[in-house]
Amino acid sequence: MFSPRQLLRSAVYMPFAHIPPGRVVELPGRGTTYVTDTPGPSEGSPTIVLLHALGCTGLLTWYPAIAPLSQRYRVVTLDLRWHGQGIQAPEMSLYDCADDVAALADVLGIELTHIDVSVDCTTLPHPIEIKAGVIEAGTVVGQRFSWVGHWSGRPLLAVHEEWVLTRDLPQWGLKPLAHGEKAPLIRAVIRGEPSFELNLDVGWDPEVPSGQHAMPGHLMIAMSAVRAIPYVRQQSAGIVAAPVFGAIQLSADAHRA
Repeated sequence: MFSPRQLLRSAVYMPFAHIPPGRVVELPGRGTTYVTDTPGPSEGSPTIVLLHALGCTGLLTWYPAIAPLSQRYRVVTLDLRWHGQGIQAPEMSLYDCADDVAALADVLGIELTHIDVSVDCTTLPHPIEIKAGVIEAGTVVGQRFSWVGHWSGRPLLAVHEEWVLTRDLPQWGLKPLAHGEKAPLIRAVIRGEPSFELNLDVGWDPEVPSGQHAMPGHLMIAMSAVRAIPYVRQQSAGIVAAPVFGAIQLSADAHRA
């Protein structure tokens, strides 16, 4: 009998990388969040703030990229609201998340003029056939969240998160993959002299396990819930907050409402 952790290790390849130290940072008037702040090669190195996707944490999303990026930049990650050790406020919105990033920039001495936030969705331009039937044209099949930080009157940092049912979305500049082609789960691009591009993906190693129908990305997102199972089972009936979320170890004891 395999434990959930052993099953994940055997089914999903996760790159090995050094995990930088982090700390809980107080954002005045907002709450606390977990932050890693990795210095660049010099004191004046440009700073990049890496934002994570839904259901993840800063480290869980970006840990393989921090060391390569820190060869040129000061690299900052944080847990967004209600993720990991992020702020647990009564409400959560993308605008609140943007303001949290701006507040963290102030605390760390990073200067951003302002942050633009946008939420977009798109529909299927034509019907597509799947095993379960037909998805009709006009069905919402994609949503996109964008954060753009401005500095000195120009966009300095942009983060786009896309969730799509199909890549056949020319309105978003997406097209179906050719046979054997793969699309990275995370793509980081820094334009400058020189430019920098990093593609991260998860996959089967070396091949899809027998009877496995989930995609690697689905399993990666599910890790948080799977790792929480032993802690939840140890508790009596109630609402349980497990001390493990993504790559973050929370308090020593689970909290039960």
